Amino acid sequence: MTILKAGLVKPLHAAALVTGASTWLSQRQPARRIVMFHGVGLGELSASAFEAGLAWLAKRFEVVRLDDMVRAIADGAPSRPRGELALTFDDGLRNHCEVAYPILSMMFLAGLPSFTTFLRNAEIRSTSESISNGLRLARTEATRLNRPVSFTLAGSGNPGWAINIFNPVTGLLLQPPLQSYSRFEVGKSARVVTSPGTAVAVTFNGLGRIVSPSPIATPNLQQVDVASTIDGEARTLRIFVDDLHGIRACDPDPALRALSPPDARAC
Repeated sequence: MTILKAGLVKPLHAAALVTGASTWLSQRQPARRIVMFHGVGLGELSASAFEAGLAWLAKRFEVVRLDDMVRAIADGAPSRPRGELALTFDDGLRNHCEVAYPILSMMFLAGLPSFTTFLRNAEIRSTSESISNGLRLARTEATRLNRPVSFTLAGSGNPGWAINIFNPVTGLLLQPPLQSYSRFEVGKSARVVTSPGTAVAVTFNGLGRIVSPSPIATPNLQQVDVASTIDGEARTLRIFVDDLHGIRACDPDPALRALSPPDARAC
């Protein structure tokens, strides 16, 4: 039965598109929709298929910025009659710039600066997730190994990081790292600002708690702000790592804190 259903999915989708059933159903519900793209020009989504898909969406929906959609929802505004649709691009991949952006520039989004903002925000989001996951992994490995484990940023604003076992006798990090991350894995335009300003690392003990005071030369990392090296409207994200907040990523935008009820994304 599962194989039969899987075999029917594509033909049914194709029939719905050809007959106009998809359009009719979507227009009956002028809701807000978000379409997320990953790789463009690769695998099942070729450049021509991406272009055709955008043309289809532009004819049937009101394409808006994601920030505008979120703001409208927060304000309780109804969706536009055609239905609103926002485009997002996951992971800030290179083909977003090399394939997706030229196509968008030639079509209905020609010259729209918000697409560049989408790319910057995708890089910031992916980098924030990577740092948060790295911190959690360091804490998990410390408890699993019952040994001190350090999470260390590359420094100088570079969001790359490494996780190493810390030797309390020698005061050195054991090599090679248990795991590491390079800024080039999801996008090279992200940068980090740490608090305290000279902090680059935090060490967890065998119970998963932060070792305090810091066993290394610099103070414990308590906060990481992830932003873009490119000027624009990209949103900064913040990561806390301390006993008060635990390991938590949030949005420091004051407008989110001012919403009622409070926005779960707010710091």
